[in-house]
Amino acid sequence: MNILPLLPDETIYSFLARLRVYSGGASHRNASLLWLGQYGLSLDQKLATHLAYFAEQTNLSSELLLNGHTYYPLFSLAGNDPKKLKEVMLIGPSYRLGNEAKISQSGLKALSNDKYCLSCIEADKSKYGVAYWHLSHQFTGIKSCQIHQTLLICTPPSSRVYRLPPQVILYHEEPARDLQQLFTTYVLKINESAKNKSRNDLLLDQSSLNTLIKQKGFMGKNSINMHCLLAAHSKVSELLFSMDIITEHVARNLIRKPNYPCHPLKLILFRFALEQLPDRATQGDIQLQLTDKNKDKKRHKQCLVLLQKNELNFTEIARRVKCSVGYVIKLAKQENIGYLKRTQFISADIEKRILIRLIKGDARDVIAKAERVSISSVEKVCGESYQLSEWRQYLRALDKRSKYRNEMSTALKANCYSTRAEIKAMYPACYMWLYKYDAQWLYLQLPPASYLSK
Repeated sequence: MNILPLLPDETIYSFLARLRVYSGGASHRNASLLWLGQYGLSLDQKLATHLAYFAEQTNLSSELLLNGHTYYPLFSLAGNDPKKLKEVMLIGPSYRLGNEAKISQSGLKALSNDKYCLSCIEADKSKYGVAYWHLSHQFTGIKSCQIHQTLLICTPPSSRVYRLPPQVILYHEEPARDLQQLFTTYVLKINESAKNKSRNDLLLDQSSLNTLIKQKGFMGKNSINMHCLLAAHSKVSELLFSMDIITEHVARNLIRKPNYPCHPLKLILFRFALEQLPDRATQGDIQLQLTDKNKDKKRHKQCLVLLQKNELNFTEIARRVKCSVGYVIKLAKQENIGYLKRTQFISADIEKRILIRLIKGDARDVIAKAERVSISSVEKVCGESYQLSEWRQYLRALDKRSKYRNEMSTALKANCYSTRAEIKAMYPACYMWLYKYDAQWLYLQLPPASYLSK
């Protein structure tokens, strides 16, 4: 059934886009059904699913598609069981791909674009008559072309609409930095080696990793200087991606757990950053201490501003500033900023007071703040009491009825010559609530209905 050859370094996504165009221009959804066996399938540049069906339709080898035209070798390093990832890529289902490849919740969406090289487009058009997506350009974080050493052009991904890169060049190419070229070469080398070697042999062998950390000056007699280690990784990440990739949690797990599952970019960057540093880096070859102090001051200032606003809880502040909850609490104590100290255990007296206030109809957050407990604890007490939730709904309905009755009475006094339709147009929410739940009172208050004859 295949009428086109699979081009060198071409992604499955690109191949499907060419098949769709050159086999009659079927719709994207029908092309997905024809070649992948599923209607409207979402397809990624780096990985793909339903490759077993695709291999049958194109008379190509599944192993060739997996190892030569996807980043399966690299993503097989990410999880504990590469066999599960391979199974998902061959037969599906697609919704499991993100979890098995450790893409979900990786925080790397900003780096996951479709990319192309201007020089490669010209070369492909000259040699093959069409420009296509190159696999070597698509890995998360790669920003340069290995062949031409130029910066890649990024475009938003289009996973359900299979399209080729622009066939007409409208930009001028720019040279890539040396560090970006080194990183691209490093990633592609790891991907090639991953076809035959395991994750620990390539990146995280415990003995060689500890030796490398010690060689760079981050390991003392009994512990690793995580503060300086993270600062070094942060500096490399900022130069490559303009954002931090390696957190302290990830770094500690990569060192301690040989099979820690995470996105392969984090695995590669952790080793790459160490290898780029000079020996004994913490002795003054790089200005880590200055960077650390500036970063700490910035974090301290951001955290203090959010605490003083008194709008967010500690967990949300810690998430935004990228620090621990303990750090936020410590700063609040140092600056004498008041905060809610929750009761650890709810006694019978506290539960009784909560129940009384719930029956009165007080708001849950008000009760939680007064009793120094969480809102979920108040909801738990409410849920355990028979029909208390229904009673509170009834109280809220009475309050709303009183509010809308007063609003409607005021409106009718202010617009005594208006018709029913005009009143409804001016106060739609009030009118419709009373019409639905208190129609008898509403009709007694409204002006008489007016009938216009032709």
